[in-house]
Amino acid sequence: MLMWAAKAVGYDTSHHWNVSRMDLDPPIIDLCIPGVSTAWNPLIHEGERYRLARDLRMSIDFDDCYVCKRFPDHTLIQEFWGGECGDEAHAVLRVAAEIGRRMDSGSKG
Repeated sequence: MLMWAAKAVGYDTSHHWNVSRMDLDPPIIDLCIPGVSTAWNPLIHEGERYRLARDLRMSIDFDDCYVCKRFPDHTLIQEFWGGECGDEAHAVLRVAAEIGRRMDSGSKG
């Protein structure tokens, strides 16, 4: 999910550390993004999470506990959090990862 989220915002994830960190025991779950961070993980770092949401023009609704991204063609990616559904940090990451995944597949819908 981190790789897709980073792709969605246009970050270069090709640094060799990103592959080798996953082979460690335990794995290091963050990305080296040249010029941004050597430990990029919006789940852990609140500032990175909100920059990610801002840069991708997400809406975060803290009253109804959801994150969404609406595209110009009116398609919508929406994630809820709360209770057993998770939390706001994971919701932001899931929306960003879905944007990146759709970029890979070449579609929004």
